[in-house]
Amino acid sequence: MVPRIADFGISRLFGDERTRATKSTLGTQGYLPPEYIRNYLISSKFDIFSLGVVIIKIMAGRAGYYRSAEMSSHEFTNFVQENWTNRLHETSSLMKAYSKQVKICIEIGLSCVQEDRHKRPTVKNIVDRLNETETECTYAYKKFDVQENSGGLTPDYFMNNGRPVSEVPLNNDASPSKQARTAWQYPTDMTAQQELGERQAASLPDGIYEPPRQISEGFPESGGTTRVKLRFVDVEGPKDPLYTGCPVQWLNGENAKVVIFENDKQITQGNLSKLKIEILAVHADFFTERGQADFTKEEFNKQIHMYNENESVLTTVNLKNGEACIGSFFFTESYRKKLRLTARVERQDLAVRVQEAITDPFVIKDHRSALNGKRYPPSKEEAVHHLENISLKGKRCNDLADKNITTVKRLMRHYHRDKSGLQKLTGMKDEDWSTMVTHATTCDPGVEIYSYGVAEENCELLFNDFYDLVGVLTNGDYVPVSHLDQFQQLKMKSWKMSAFKKLEEREKSGVLIPDYLMMNGCPVRTVPLNNDAGPSVQAKRTSQYPNDIAAQHEFGDRHSLIGFSLAEVLSNNDAGDSKQEQTVHQGHGQPDASITQANILNDQGSLSAQPTPLHNFLPVPADEMITRASLTDEQTEYFSTTDEQTEYFSTTDSLGINTGDLKQVIIACGKAAAGNGIYETEVLISELRQLVSISGDPMQRLGACMLEGLVARFSSSGSKLYKSLNCKEPTSPELMSYMHLLYDMCPLYKFGYMSANGAIAEAVKGENFVHIIDFQIAQGSQWITIIQALAARPAGPPCLRITGIDDSNSAYARGGGLDMVGTRLHSISASCGLPFEFNAVHAASHEVYIQHLDTRPGEAIVVNFAYQLHHTPDESVSVENHRDRIIRMIKSLAPRVVTLVEQESNTNTTPFFQRYLETLDYYTAVFESIDVALPRDDKTRISTEQHCLARDIISLIACEGAERVERHEVFGKWKARFAMAGFRPYPLCSLVNNTIKTLLDDYHRCYRLEERDGVLYLGWKSRMLVVSSAWR
Repeated sequence: MVPRIADFGISRLFGDERTRATKSTLGTQGYLPPEYIRNYLISSKFDIFSLGVVIIKIMAGRAGYYRSAEMSSHEFTNFVQENWTNRLHETSSLMKAYSKQVKICIEIGLSCVQEDRHKRPTVKNIVDRLNETETECTYAYKKFDVQENSGGLTPDYFMNNGRPVSEVPLNNDASPSKQARTAWQYPTDMTAQQELGERQAASLPDGIYEPPRQISEGFPESGGTTRVKLRFVDVEGPKDPLYTGCPVQWLNGENAKVVIFENDKQITQGNLSKLKIEILAVHADFFTERGQADFTKEEFNKQIHMYNENESVLTTVNLKNGEACIGSFFFTESYRKKLRLTARVERQDLAVRVQEAITDPFVIKDHRSALNGKRYPPSKEEAVHHLENISLKGKRCNDLADKNITTVKRLMRHYHRDKSGLQKLTGMKDEDWSTMVTHATTCDPGVEIYSYGVAEENCELLFNDFYDLVGVLTNGDYVPVSHLDQFQQLKMKSWKMSAFKKLEEREKSGVLIPDYLMMNGCPVRTVPLNNDAGPSVQAKRTSQYPNDIAAQHEFGDRHSLIGFSLAEVLSNNDAGDSKQEQTVHQGHGQPDASITQANILNDQGSLSAQPTPLHNFLPVPADEMITRASLTDEQTEYFSTTDEQTEYFSTTDSLGINTGDLKQVIIACGKAAAGNGIYETEVLISELRQLVSISGDPMQRLGACMLEGLVARFSSSGSKLYKSLNCKEPTSPELMSYMHLLYDMCPLYKFGYMSANGAIAEAVKGENFVHIIDFQIAQGSQWITIIQALAARPAGPPCLRITGIDDSNSAYARGGGLDMVGTRLHSISASCGLPFEFNAVHAASHEVYIQHLDTRPGEAIVVNFAYQLHHTPDESVSVENHRDRIIRMIKSLAPRVVTLVEQESNTNTTPFFQRYLETLDYYTAVFESIDVALPRDDKTRISTEQHCLARDIISLIACEGAERVERHEVFGKWKARFAMAGFRPYPLCSLVNNTIKTLLDDYHRCYRLEERDGVLYLGWKSRMLVVSSAWR
């Protein structure tokens, strides 16, 4: 940088109190005070700020200077003084005087860069303070000179084997003269420990000496004393052995927590309480020989266990208030020698030594190790003959099958309900029984939790998927079963039989849906589905979806249609007509309730202009739907009409429009809005309000949504959007449930996902390392069938990585819950025996760059754009043109396949009136397709349309510019964008497409499917609604 005037010397041009505003360019970037940057104000305190920057950089270094913005003044001063103290130890015995000088200099520098210029010192104040510091340092020199010249300078300690040994007791047994001399030597009451190098003597235990060390050294030499330590708490250590591909389990069944301590007291404040911690594995034998603290940095690094050739960190956590829970992680490679888990600070330049936390040793075994042909550990959906001492065609297997005990999960449920009865059924002797049970209990039960309420005690008993009691909820507090006393455990036994009976009833009725999910050792309630709905509501719900192939269990029945088709693709088997017919009729079951409120954190903004990710979500409870009876008088009047409404003929004389034709009135409203005819628009909107209905025919329902968009547009509330549409503002979990219902009512969106999955499965056949990048992962439900299909691959499952991208500011996004989506997919993968890794990217699509994707050599990359890319701004919104930038960025990764699923609509750059007509035409087909699926007065249909479709319609009509997030393009434009980026079309899977065609025929004859040049078009009557394509 070239210094300019105003870096130093500008105050000469001003009097003490003069201030001017200027537009001239003064000073060098980085040395300018905030008042100049904001308001171009210059004063006598201008170069005081610049001087402060120089002082801080001299004292703290360039890197240290930027840390001044991250710390309080007190913390930063101590930090710099500590650094200098360490350096002065090796160069001077006058450490105290020099160290104090350092502290004063940094205090001067910080006072100079205060934001309020009136609080900065003058040059005279600075000079006077520096002169005082110089005088103090000179006085310290003279004291030692006097002692030396008088012959009174005698040593107080000798260094013996690296430690100070007192020559004369300092105060206890010394003669009065020596005590007086000692007091004279330390007039400022600095202890001898401080002069010998103790950086913070007040916090050190009495009598402990810590030798000086460099600031960059994170470890002391052998024999150094450590006061700050990391520890694993609330656990007894990991289970031994651990298995590849399976989450690390702890002995007490809970997740581990890492805590930082100083002198056995938890650190809850300051920088040490916010450190980033790495979890690694180290060789166990080293710590047995050397102890946990007796090693150097180099010795420790040599003991770190590397996996995947050059990786060492298993997972990372960030301390908050000195502690952090360790989430789910697993090993991908077995290792024959024993290891230990360790937690260490990521930064290696700390001034303090932080001792690592170490667990007990364990070994890692391959989860597919051959134990007489048995998998170890088994997945819960595996057949029972995969367990020890049960053969495929043996009597034990047949006897179990007669009792419908066909899987490991069913066996474990019977085991916890009736152990002796199960042993009697198998006819096993104690030794064989113990071997089989030991093998079965290594299976991971997953995160699903079922509850049984005990009304008289105001508590809930919580059972895992194997019906094993894991804890109790009482007054909102969760108590693990290991924390119950003997009396409480006896009470649990008396209730368990009633709980088992209730769970069996729910299982037989087909409505055994998890009430909670176990996340980080705590139960999180799922969205309520059937528990509170009456029998009539449940029966009605079942009859509404006679062909509900989409309601596949995410945690239940794994024989879904998509999973079957993908397994066929991966195994290179051609499915005949009979097999396809078989596929169509399997997988019918109850919807799953595995979405948690914790997973869906953002519940802000009803009818916002946020994008709508069309992902597979869950039904909302029928008793929470909005009915006409639940509307207020004002809302009823706003959308007043009768279900038996007759044709309404009237004319608006001033406009000459026949209001009996609803579609023509809607078009006239849009034309008036486009021409900014305020009077004409108000008259037409008043007429339109009399014609629309949220429970009428498709055109009336669509008209109600478009009316709301017009009102929001003319009230200039397009970005805020009208929040009184006829129903209460939904929570985020409700919104996701509505989306799932939309897919059932209009299955075209759901089949777009299915076709994309087919192309992905085809592209990754034979690959050992697969990396899927999903640009709006939402709940991750799309990937459950991919996980199941990859796990069932005949040649063995590959290693799967998923990078999930989700906008934390979106009303539909998971935000902080994105990590919980990864945990959920981890659990599903582990139950299927699939090695899995999840990379969470908390960002909107236009904020994503290549460094966020963490691609690795040798992996087959797959990129998924499902109903998302139209939300990304293009050249019409931003000169950066993120839409094309992202496509080009993905091309640079050389992916195996890129899947694109989008609505076939042209609403991106067209003028308002054309966009209005396109919206009317597109959503007319959508509402008509829904009309054949459910009755018009169905509460679920009304709520789903208003919460899902109305949002998109309002965004298209009410918003302009960057505020409008719904920017659809027809496939021809997408094709041009991908071609310009260097992509070529990749054919979709014909097997999956044929299956979709069969399913559409079962829904309604007006649904259309066309394949053109390897692209799948899905529509209603003559209007195409969804296009699915693949690129390479």
